[in-house]
Amino acid sequence: MSIATQIQRIQGLVDTLRTKIQNKGVTLANDADLEDCVDAIDDIEGGGGTPTPTGYEAEYFTIENTGSSSMNVFGKHGNSSSNNNSSNYYVEVPFIVDYSFDKNTWTTVNATATSTSANITICTIPAGGKVYLRSSSPRIMYKGYNSSVYANFWYIQIAGMGQATISGNIMSLISGDDFIGQKNVASYQFHSMFHSSYGIGDASNLVINTNTSYYSHALMFYNCTYMTSTPSCLPPTTLAQYCYYSMFNGCTGLTSLPSGLLPSTTLGPDCYNSMFRGCTGLTSLPENLLPATIITVARCYQSMFYGCSGITSLQSGLLPATTLGNNCYTSMFASCTGLTSLPSGLLHATTLSSGCYSQMFEYCDGLASVPSNLLSATTLTTSCYYSMFRGCTSLTTAPDLPATTLIDYCYSQMFQNCGRLNYIKALFTTEPGTWYTNNWVSGVASSGTFVKSSSATWTTTGVSGIPSGWTVQTA
Repeated sequence: MSIATQIQRIQGLVDTLRTKIQNKGVTLANDADLEDCVDAIDDIEGGGGTPTPTGYEAEYFTIENTGSSSMNVFGKHGNSSSNNNSSNYYVEVPFIVDYSFDKNTWTTVNATATSTSANITICTIPAGGKVYLRSSSPRIMYKGYNSSVYANFWYIQIAGMGQATISGNIMSLISGDDFIGQKNVASYQFHSMFHSSYGIGDASNLVINTNTSYYSHALMFYNCTYMTSTPSCLPPTTLAQYCYYSMFNGCTGLTSLPSGLLPSTTLGPDCYNSMFRGCTGLTSLPENLLPATIITVARCYQSMFYGCSGITSLQSGLLPATTLGNNCYTSMFASCTGLTSLPSGLLHATTLSSGCYSQMFEYCDGLASVPSNLLSATTLTTSCYYSMFRGCTSLTTAPDLPATTLIDYCYSQMFQNCGRLNYIKALFTTEPGTWYTNNWVSGVASSGTFVKSSSATWTTTGVSGIPSGWTVQTA
């Protein structure tokens, strides 16, 4: 690792530490260095423990209208399942929320919508004004249907076109006045909380300093297309299954993510699945975004940046994991059509798992070059590279494939429909065929060079072997 890369990673760790201290309510400048962070920690410890939170963590959930005209805030009802077995299926949980313009006089809205499309008016915020919200009424009702469990819930929809700044402590929406220091959340607790709130723009000062549970923050900002910034940090270090599933899915206004946003190193199954899917405005990702080095769970990063067509490059330190879980990177960057190349050292893993890289860069049709040493593992697993580069129509040279023994479906459809691909170096000695390399070179260039191991005795040609019409060399 170069000195410059080491310096970048150290700076990333300082950024993460600074954010965590700020989220504890400690005043710390956004450009505070490592020494400032250490001093802040000393102050906390010298005070006999964590101080009483101040700043945004001690503030009610707040909506500020930064626009030039008034904006409306509504309540709505929703459900975590598409099943519908009763006329009041979606609206069994009363919507009870208090609002205030000054934190002294509070007005309670207590209503039940007649359908999921109906709006419950909370308030109108004048231009330049702000409103504070609180609720201690349950927003979730768990139901059983066809041997499955789903959740009825209410949520908040902020109208407009990105003129709302949201801030304060999210826990005031479930813990009322007693929100400071509250961290525990139930399954589905914030599921779809601001679904399709087109009014949300800046959320950088929203504090979501909570633990996680099953689907707890899933789809929380789904389709908030005018959102320009996320909260600065989601601090839990241990994540639950599906906790952040599709959290920012469809937030096309996001152009960047804060360094230190996702500090967790103990992941849960599907925890980040589809988290930023379809965020077409993203152009780059911070190198220290995903610090986990050991992945033992399934699908944690599946489809995380699927369809983020604005991302043009990735940093080499983005994916430091050396041990992978089943399908952990499946479709992670699929259809990221703006990607043109991949950096050397992007993929560090030497211990693979079933389907770990499957479809990872599928249909990245702008991807023209990848480093020859991208895939260093010499021991393969079932479907590990399945369709990894399928549909990458600009790719001309495949990464070297050093493994000598093939496993079921390990290379199946790996380079299918890579129409410009004209060079492959694959050192396997196992005879290729349907079980291992099914259609792996279907649709590649009509001529090219295939380098095989000098120890390989197989001569299979065609879509599941050496492409027809290619020159064969040995290494």
